[in-house]
Amino acid sequence: MLYGRNGYSTYGVPGEAADALSSLNDDDEEIKWIAFTPDAGWVILFGGSRFWRGGLPQAADEALVDLNDRGEEITHIAFTPDGGWAIIYGRNGYWVQGIPQEADQTLADLNDRNEEIQDVTFTPDGGWIVLYGSNGYIRNGLAQDVEDGLSELHDDGSEIRQVAFAPDGSWVILFDSNGYWHSELP
Repeated sequence: MLYGRNGYSTYGVPGEAADALSSLNDDDEEIKWIAFTPDAGWVILFGGSRFWRGGLPQAADEALVDLNDRGEEITHIAFTPDGGWAIIYGRNGYWVQGIPQEADQTLADLNDRNEEIQDVTFTPDGGWIVLYGSNGYIRNGLAQDVEDGLSELHDDGSEIRQVAFAPDGSWVILFDSNGYWHSELP
């Protein structure tokens, strides 16, 4: 879990990733994002376009390096349960491989409309959600309780910042400056 500028809390993450987080914290670097692949690969985004990674799919690794070389600000990365991935950069740029076609088309439509893409997340059972603007979202295959939470936050005008899913299907929605909703945890 990331909090503040460079705060973090971990449990059971690969040692190399924990060491990278510790080093970034010690160096007072802004830790922007962390993501894990289904098979224990990981990537940490920090600063502008910098990242540390280990065990990523080769194409995702190459895309990160290419975006970094081009000076793009990498803002988000997410992995599907079956090895696909999506990288969000700049205001609404994206680079994907192996994600659901409908999610890919959603990203293309948002890019065409010049909407700011905030987050893309994949559920353990093939669903997905794309957050855009301050509280817009497009989704497919979400559990009803997640749908209900998103709808209420959207209708209230809350800033929906992130949605995350655990491998067991439990979930958390982060909103506004420090609000959160979550499923019942096992």
